[in-house]
Amino acid sequence: MFYIFPQAVSKEDCNSFTEDCLKKYKGEMYDSVVGSSDPERFPNGVIDESYRKGKVVFLPNENDKLHKTIYSHVKEANDNFFGFRLTSHESVQFAEWNKGDFYNWHQDYQNPQHAGMSSAHFHVKGECRKLSLTLALSEFDAFEGGSLEFFNGLNGDGYTEVTIDGRKHSPKEVKDLARKQGTIIVFDSRDYHRISPVTNGTRHSLVCWTHGPHFI
Repeated sequence: MFYIFPQAVSKEDCNSFTEDCLKKYKGEMYDSVVGSSDPERFPNGVIDESYRKGKVVFLPNENDKLHKTIYSHVKEANDNFFGFRLTSHESVQFAEWNKGDFYNWHQDYQNPQHAGMSSAHFHVKGECRKLSLTLALSEFDAFEGGSLEFFNGLNGDGYTEVTIDGRKHSPKEVKDLARKQGTIIVFDSRDYHRISPVTNGTRHSLVCWTHGPHFI
């Protein structure tokens, strides 16, 4: 269940966000982690390159254009489509995916402490991730592979027909839109999804999770 904003962010802003993140935080990026089966021993998760491979960094919370862009689109998607009770956002994550990087099928919604996330990034007892957002920062042809895909039990990419501005778009068209620079997708954090392996080039993205009371 997703809500798409096709090319909602300009090329100039996407390039500016990417350049700024690389300039300020490239040296702080670290290997992405997955949740551990022993969270007390490994509260920040573990590296498992058979399941997830890539580089990430959490950005400091600032009242800047990047954060305003992310948060406003979460709100719009929730107001127009999801209708969830939301409370707070986690820190925005900047991700870099190079050739061979990927993230296998997973959900985001679980308690963040058990998703390989320290309390410094955000943890409130009794809450979970409810909405996930991703912003495609890279040019469409800057990389191959590296697609955001949803699992629906029938096919790998999980995209459905969507009507945008009165025109119906086929699942393939929607998947292509999702890859285009500036496109934002907001989806239910319970949905299984993955990033398919990058086969060439480099993919940059911004990701944010928004919290609320646990689903009943």
